[in-house]
Amino acid sequence: MLYSTYSAHVGLALLSIIAICFEYYVISICVGASRAKTYSAKYMAQFNEKHAEEFGTGKLAPKTGLPDMGNGFFSNALSYKEWFLFNNAQRAHYNYLENFTPTIVWIIISLFYHPLSAAVLGFVVFIGRIIYSVGYFKTPNLRSVGAIVFDLGFIGLFVLSLVTIAKWGKVLESEN
Repeated sequence: MLYSTYSAHVGLALLSIIAICFEYYVISICVGASRAKTYSAKYMAQFNEKHAEEFGTGKLAPKTGLPDMGNGFFSNALSYKEWFLFNNAQRAHYNYLENFTPTIVWIIISLFYHPLSAAVLGFVVFIGRIIYSVGYFKTPNLRSVGAIVFDLGFIGLFVLSLVTIAKWGKVLESEN
């Protein structure tokens, strides 16, 4: 019975990783939609002449403003509101990316000795990220609640991974 409960908890921890990965993908799509709206074909047409001048006749400016990430050449012609909204979307995405790898690694480490706790904290991160991203897409002030929820899960996973590593150390010591 212990083995099956452990396996179920490991499965939940792995499911939290899948949920976080899927959520990251969805947020990337949302940023892509924001990019398409901000750097529309009509908007980008104003750069076609300059682009052709630099890269050759018949070469049009990129359709979605790439490689401009919100503060480059193409963004200089945005209104303040357009610039602000697009950069909020970019920031929500980048903030997710900045914390993505440690979150996944800490869940994987933690699930060896604490799979249920790793799963719960993984889902706390998932829920916090939803609240954070929806808030940030609207205005940075609305991200605070999601940031608090996310940080609880994130810090919890960090601590749990340290506890797991300490247990590994004790196991290795006892084997010698």
